Amino acid sequence: MSGDKILGESESERKAAITAADGVGTSLLTKKDRSLLDSVFILIDENIRTIRYSLYAVGAIGALILARSLHVHKKFTKLSDIPVEFITKNISFRGHVKAVDRGHLLHVDHLPIYTLRWLPSGEGLLPVRLAGVRISPVGSKWLADKVMGNVVKVTPLQLVNDAMDSVVFLEKGFLRRSTCVNKALIEQGLCKVDYPDTLPSSDAYRRLLDSLIACETRADRKGKGLWGNRTTDITSQQRRWSLKNSWNWLCGKFVKRKS
Repeated sequence: MSGDKILGESESERKAAITAADGVGTSLLTKKDRSLLDSVFILIDENIRTIRYSLYAVGAIGALILARSLHVHKKFTKLSDIPVEFITKNISFRGHVKAVDRGHLLHVDHLPIYTLRWLPSGEGLLPVRLAGVRISPVGSKWLADKVMGNVVKVTPLQLVNDAMDSVVFLEKGFLRRSTCVNKALIEQGLCKVDYPDTLPSSDAYRRLLDSLIACETRADRKGKGLWGNRTTDITSQQRRWSLKNSWNWLCGKFVKRKS
């Protein structure tokens, strides 16, 4: 009986000793962690100004790189000034419509995002063509009345000869939805869709044409504008375009699967 009592006391003493040892180790580890954190905080406090200026410098360098890639201060005065990535990535820019020429070209004065006063601003207008739209005389008059002299957003799709096929948006001011000029002309029956002989390589261009065809179909059904007394049927043109588009889609799928 006494032996069991002695054994129990020794077992409890051993557990107490282990618990005490764990507590000492934990307190020592905590002290080391706190010492390390204190050292880090002291280092930051002593070099706070250097760290702050370094962050400012990194941010400024990043902003300069972004500004250079977007050409925020460069004014485009001719088509060759427009970077290739603006065309391939469909990067939009703003401009002021100065003239409507030959019934289908908008002559746009480019407005850079930011103008540097000490840099000379070039002179020249960009010839912009409304992609997918066959301009009619009534459509040309609408452009002269509604778009001429206003600020627009131009999304380039491709360069063709001496003009840039683009989607043009008429800006209406702050918090007001802009109007797509390409679609507006087709929706109101003022113009017809310009069906290309070959499918454009640009996906954005193909999506635009599909959207314009849908707008033309609605205008035809409602008898708007040119479709009020039409002499041609648009279904055959749409059918040819749909077949071309479907064939191109199937060929693209086959090439991707083969590669």
